Amino acid sequence: MGERKVLNKYFPPDFDPRLIPRRKIPKNKQIEVRM
Repeated sequence: MGERKVLNKYFPPDFDPRLIPRRKIPKNKQIEVRM
């Protein structure tokens, strides 16, 4: 549950990570650590 909350904050429904490649890089690292 906590992971989902963090992901929600990092990945809002209106926000597209693909739109900003720079944000996608750090996001991927965070997901790997979380998962």
